[in-house]
Amino acid sequence: MSAQVHFVTTGPATYADLEAVPAGYTAELVGGRLQALPRPEGRHIHSASVLGRRLAGW
Repeated sequence: MSAQVHFVTTGPATYADLEAVPAGYTAELVGGRLQALPRPEGRHIHSASVLGRRLAGW
């Protein structure tokens, strides 16, 4: 299952676009466009950390 993008610019991103991203979202530039997704919740962060440690052999 993939996350749904909640905010996407239609053209090249501007600083105003970045300022318009709601709190609680992470933003990234993809192909010159700004995309924003909700921040991961605590359970997701914990699971990702455990998986990373296991893959690294800790």
